[in-house]
Amino acid sequence: MPAPVPSHPAPLVEARDLARRFGRRQALADLTFDLHPGEAVALLGPNGSGKTTLLRILAGIIAPTDGSLAIAACDALTNPLNMRRHIAYLPERPALPPEMTVRSFLQFRAAIKGLDSVRARSQVRVALQQCRLEDHATALIGTLSLGYQRRVGFADCLLADPLLMLLDEPHAGLDWPTTQILRDWIAATATTRTVLFSTHQLPEAVASASRALILSRGRLAADLPLRHGRVHPSGESLSSAYARLTGLLPTFPA
Repeated sequence: MPAPVPSHPAPLVEARDLARRFGRRQALADLTFDLHPGEAVALLGPNGSGKTTLLRILAGIIAPTDGSLAIAACDALTNPLNMRRHIAYLPERPALPPEMTVRSFLQFRAAIKGLDSVRARSQVRVALQQCRLEDHATALIGTLSLGYQRRVGFADCLLADPLLMLLDEPHAGLDWPTTQILRDWIAATATTRTVLFSTHQLPEAVASASRALILSRGRLAADLPLRHGRVHPSGESLSSAYARLTGLLPTFPA
């Protein structure tokens, strides 16, 4: 008799009792969750709730004080270099060299990520297309608007074909056309990868995410499945759930 087919793919990310202290300050405590392939997950919470700290732990930039973390079966503590090969991380304010052109920067980044010349050319071409940067490939990054610079950051994330994409406040400061491009990009990316993005803009969580992790005071207040922009199966709006769980109204209602 054949083995039963799992109802859900094995987790890409397994976090158990994650905690992080900075001196005497407890930034995160007792976070336990999984992320699965093909998910777009919104990370929500008030300022100071620990969203950026969690993303930096998942990206391998800082280590948890306690708990365990595995990404693509690589342990964060014993095998961090292998773990990072599966990850792309875009901070809220990425450091982009203003004197480089978009194409030369992406080629440089592809080389740093270990792509050979043939694959690098192919991946840069695809990234430029997916982020709608073909017409700006020869422009100096320093001459681009914030929205286009953010697109360069998205393109950089795509180069090494990561399994997990971590985006810290990717919607902040974007105009509507770039916001729509980001929505489309997350939707397309999450068909083959896992995307975890933090945002204060609940409409973007509603538009792009199938789950919402809500942090409050460094703890996981809820892990909510979303369907058609509402909490499933209760039907509660995300803004109502956010206010109930954090005691705060969202900046942008949903």
